[in-house]
Amino acid sequence: MKQKSNISQHILQVHLRKPNKTCKICDKSFIHHKTYRYHMLTHEGEGKTFECPDCEKTFPNAIYLRDHVNRLHNAAKAAKKPQEPGDKVQRKRNRSQMQSAKIIVRQTP
Repeated sequence: MKQKSNISQHILQVHLRKPNKTCKICDKSFIHHKTYRYHMLTHEGEGKTFECPDCEKTFPNAIYLRDHVNRLHNAAKAAKKPQEPGDKVQRKRNRSQMQSAKIIVRQTP
């Protein structure tokens, strides 16, 4: 690595597994910044539920709903549709498609 601080940070995170981020809301610690950012999204929609338009299952945040739709419903739709030679398979929705999708948000009492 070019800088000594980069190798020091690498050793702390990868080899010693020292947390470098802590959630200010619930005090949970994280080794990787991406895991911390994903965790913070769980606090974003607190008090709301997000309902799947296909099966009406509810989730505590929009990210869990997106993952559910991608994992279950997109895979199920692809399996039902007969594939024609030369057809392109869409692997996952992009951000703009998810934002335009019908998502039902309900306030919990």
